[in-house]
Amino acid sequence: MQKENRFSIGEIASLTGVTIRTLQYYDNIGLVPLEKDLVLLTKVLMNH
Repeated sequence: MQKENRFSIGEIASLTGVTIRTLQYYDNIGLVPLEKDLVLLTKVLMNH
C-alpha cells in the first residue's frame, strides 16, 4: 500500500498555480472539501 503525501493549502496553491483564496472558495461551496481531499485536489488540478 502506497503512503499518501499530505500537502498544506499553500503548497497546493504553489504546485497548481491556483490561489489560496480560490482553494478556500472551492472548499466553501463544497466543490472540493480541503480537509478531506487535499491529495485528490492536487491530483485533479495538476492534470488540468
